[in-house]
Amino acid sequence: MTRLEPLTIERFISDTEEVIQYLRDDFNKEKLVIVGGSWGTVLGMHMVKRHPDWIHAYVGIGQAVNSMKARSVTYQRLLMHAKE
Repeated sequence: MTRLEPLTIERFISDTEEVIQYLRDDFNKEKLVIVGGSWGTVLGMHMVKRHPDWIHAYVGIGQAVNSMKARSVTYQRLLMHAKE
């Protein structure tokens, strides 16, 4: 990847797959426990969906569920505080 290529979710997913595969090989383990926090929960869920055979367990911390709704709720709260 050159510096000019855009960072896409597919690129993040591909990089995550590469890191997990490296760790599986390096530790000589078929399955790993993965932990994702915030943005990492999005990648973690993609890994669970795409590669359940690689994942022994998944732990999500601050699990992203509906980012569009979360942004809207945050915006509304900030707007309310600004008006006060």
